Amino acid sequence: MKPSHTPLKLTEQGSSSETSLSHLIIHLLKGPLYSDVKPKLWNALLDQLQQVRDYLLVINLALFFDEAEGYAFLRQIEAENSEDPLPRLITRRPLGFAMSVLCILLRRWLSEHDTKAGEVRAIIERSMIHQELGLYLPELRNEAKSSDKIDKHIEQAIELGLVRILKGDREKLEILRITKALINAEWLGDLNDRMKQYKQHAGLLLEDDENV
Repeated sequence: MKPSHTPLKLTEQGSSSETSLSHLIIHLLKGPLYSDVKPKLWNALLDQLQQVRDYLLVINLALFFDEAEGYAFLRQIEAENSEDPLPRLITRRPLGFAMSVLCILLRRWLSEHDTKAGEVRAIIERSMIHQELGLYLPELRNEAKSSDKIDKHIEQAIELGLVRILKGDREKLEILRITKALINAEWLGDLNDRMKQYKQHAGLLLEDDENV
């Protein structure tokens, strides 16, 4: 007698919740979910939060969910002492020197914004990123090349979900609340040491340039 294999189902076939749950899983696998960008999917997540968590657990993923801030994203559950670990579904993206600096700057600006009363959204000028990040990149001596390079780093920050361009004004960007979670306590714990190292790196490059 053959053993029966019951396939894992998201929900009952043909139900409206099946579509919602399927869409949720696919969207989260592609990237973060924001309440203000996809309100229908966000409401579906609120309704089926435990179902989503249970399904993701099967494929070794954890849901990082913050209802107050309005975002959700996935993290890989790291296997401990497993002889046959599951393949990673979320690849690690190593950051270069400039992107590491930009991430720290964005996290710092968001923290500074949160200490002030007033505007809820943390809005920064593109020129502010160019000015601050440029201090750590003295090797970019050509102004045009420097601007293009920094703009590429800004685009990468957008792809990572740290910032987004304001509608109708490409010179202004919003630092997204998810930055707090992505640039987490582990980063912040040695933030000062990182910044000192980066400043030292920039200073050495300037000294080498002067000695040429």
